[in-house]
Amino acid sequence: MPTMISGRRLIPGYTVRAALPYVFLSLFLLTAVLFAQQSGRFAELALYTQIPFSLLADVSLALLPNVLVFTMPAAVLAGVMIGFARMGSDS
Repeated sequence: MPTMISGRRLIPGYTVRAALPYVFLSLFLLTAVLFAQQSGRFAELALYTQIPFSLLADVSLALLPNVLVFTMPAAVLAGVMIGFARMGSDS
C-alpha cells in the first residue's frame, strides 16, 4: 500500500518541479521591471536633493509590496504556462 500513496504524489510533484523554476524566474524579471518603472518617479528626487541613503532604502522597501501585488499572480500564471508547455513538448 505505501507505493500507492507515493504514486498519488508523483504527478503533482512532477508538475510543481516543472513549473517552479519558471515561476521564480518570472517573478524576478517582472518585479525588476515594475520596480524600476515605479522607482523612476523617485530617481529625480534622489539625484537632485541631498537625502540620506536610509530614507531612499525605506522608500524602496515600502514600494516593494505594492509591486509584488501585481507581479506575483502574473509570475505564477506565466510560470505554470511555461512549465505545462514544456511538459507537453517532452511527451
